[in-house]
Amino acid sequence: MVSLKLFGSLGLAYALLPSFLAAQPVGAYSGILSFGDSLSDTGNNPPPAGADYYQGRWSNGPLWDEYLANGFGSILQNMAFAGSQTSDLTNQISAAAGLGVDLSTNLCAIWSGANDFIQNTNDGLNDAAWTAVVNNGVANISNAVAVLCKMGARNFIILNVPDLSETPAGLESPAIFQHYIRGKIGQFNSGLGAALASLRQSNPDAQLVAVDAFSLLDAAIADPAAYGFTNVTRDALDVFGDPAFDGPATNYLFWDVIHPTTKAHELLYQWATNAMASVPPSILVQPAGETIAIGTSALFFVRASGANSYQWRFDGKDIAGATSAGYSMAAAQAADAGSYSVVASNAYGTVVSSNAILTTYIPVSIIAQPQGRGVVEGANAALDVRAAGTVPLHYQWKFNGTNLAGATRSILNLPRVGPSQGGVYQVVVANDYSSISSAVAPLTVIIRPAITAQPVGGAVVAGRETALIVGSTGTPPLIYQWRLNGRAMAGATRSALSLTNVQPAQAGDYSVRVSNPAGAATSLNALLTVVVAPKITLQPAGQTVTARRTIQLKAAAVGTAPLHYQWYFDGGTLSGATNAILKLGAVRPGEAGTYAVTVSNAAGLATSSNAVLVVDSIARAP
Repeated sequence: MVSLKLFGSLGLAYALLPSFLAAQPVGAYSGILSFGDSLSDTGNNPPPAGADYYQGRWSNGPLWDEYLANGFGSILQNMAFAGSQTSDLTNQISAAAGLGVDLSTNLCAIWSGANDFIQNTNDGLNDAAWTAVVNNGVANISNAVAVLCKMGARNFIILNVPDLSETPAGLESPAIFQHYIRGKIGQFNSGLGAALASLRQSNPDAQLVAVDAFSLLDAAIADPAAYGFTNVTRDALDVFGDPAFDGPATNYLFWDVIHPTTKAHELLYQWATNAMASVPPSILVQPAGETIAIGTSALFFVRASGANSYQWRFDGKDIAGATSAGYSMAAAQAADAGSYSVVASNAYGTVVSSNAILTTYIPVSIIAQPQGRGVVEGANAALDVRAAGTVPLHYQWKFNGTNLAGATRSILNLPRVGPSQGGVYQVVVANDYSSISSAVAPLTVIIRPAITAQPVGGAVVAGRETALIVGSTGTPPLIYQWRLNGRAMAGATRSALSLTNVQPAQAGDYSVRVSNPAGAATSLNALLTVVVAPKITLQPAGQTVTARRTIQLKAAAVGTAPLHYQWYFDGGTLSGATNAILKLGAVRPGEAGTYAVTVSNAAGLATSSNAVLVVDSIARAP
């Protein structure tokens, strides 16, 4: 435990340097990764439960790296582990790699080495052993920085080892050992400074800020009042026993024999920001190029540590008034396309960002939409679109939502169109920056009419109704026109022709012409015959004759031939009496009676009135 506390106290000494403080560059880093031991450990290896320490810290309040993260408005990722030596930095870096953070925008804080000395005090005054401690410790920190650089880290704050002999624990050692350890720590710090100089040469894009904690602790102990401390040689836990976190003990430099108070931690944070501001700025996040539509906004932003002024440039020339970390244009035009960079400055130097290229373009727009249309089967068709935008423009026609192979021009030619090509067409027009889909253009393939079922003629009884029907195919709407004996019939414009109360004048040859824009087809003739029912025009007349005379009974009728006659005698059928005239030769009395005739055809039957034949059996003189 003593070694851990000592390391923490040395860290505190760093914080106690000058009281003049630079403004903190809030938001410069996306996060802070802290590597080290008890001075930086916020709870990974806490003090024993029940001890007088604040929430797992080896102090009476927040630690310097917590103050640092809060001042920058950054997230603290704490890898530090109380009791660790420089050889343990490898494990801490491995843990940081598992976080998946962008190291290029994080600040890596490394404060390690004190425990390399504290945990090897058994070496006494063995110079060879202490030389190995010094060399190995420097190499471990140098390797840790190199590894982090390879992982993408570019921003570091690295503290050297303070004089451990000046802590309350160190003051209890013999004077000769205090003097010896102070010299070895000086060798360590000198070697660390040389290693950092070499790392700067091999990593010119990395910013390594070194802090001389050794000298800072000397200054704080030499003039405690300048830093607001009432005691710098004894620890609060020893003096007060069980001190309150916010009581008089807070003005002590040390909380225990080796760990500083939170007040010292806060001063350390303040000095760290001042030290970081005492070096030229460093670009953490370069401005990124943009590709935007003309008339829309553009924004460039740089994140730089330590910068207090900015000057944006366009194609190498300063932009008037563009003096903040961000530069925006509300409605960029074609003339604004080019190279943008920013010069970040402070009192210690400047740094120029990389170029961010602004590309402007005219979004694709459709000036003339493709128009749907109808095309006759077998004819050629073409669909076209007119578009504007930054060239080159690329076209891709689609049919029913599927890309048409090879259809990559503004005009889509469709030769000898077939029925399968009827559907919805659309084109996507694009340039290298944007795209737009046209309105849909329906293409209707008009198929010529064809007669699939001819109208069928027949006979119809006059006064009744009948219908003629045609079957046809073709692209609708189909237009029908019925004809009678070659002449168009008014109003007969449907596929079925209905005839009611048919009259003889309607008999004849019927046909129909079916048409659409693609052409026409005419049916075969359908012969319609109108059958007129018989009507008796001459009724048979009754007669009185003498026996053995020859007589004739006559009837006449009109109607559609053939007319069929059938004579009746007293209601019974007379065999063979099938003519309009019934001839009776040598009549006998037995043939006297009532005669009638029926006339029939396919339309019906007509019955005559009765004709009475009287046969007189007495021959009379002539």
